[in-house]
Amino acid sequence: MSQSLRVTNIDNSETPFVPSKYPDAGWNRIVTAARFQSSADPAIKFSVLNTHFDDGSDGQRRLGASMLRYRAHYEAKETDSKAVIVMGDFNRLDIHRQILLLRIWLC
Repeated sequence: MSQSLRVTNIDNSETPFVPSKYPDAGWNRIVTAARFQSSADPAIKFSVLNTHFDDGSDGQRRLGASMLRYRAHYEAKETDSKAVIVMGDFNRLDIHRQILLLRIWLC
């Protein structure tokens, strides 16, 4: 069993801490970052990042992947853990660039 320590929403745009929309995106896109701690062992902490990339904007997907990678790195350092789960709707089959950006740090 785990308990949530903190939940944060970050805009997947050029102004991540101010609600906004990437210039050619169809909708505002966010990353929800949640930190958890094990109820059985408080030393066990992990983070979950969930996002939804835009279906029509390559620029937003590239920016979103870069921001997601950066946030995963930040969460790992803040929780002193390598356990960061990244999930979401990446919205395209041709997301090689986004996956590559994530792999650079995650692998």
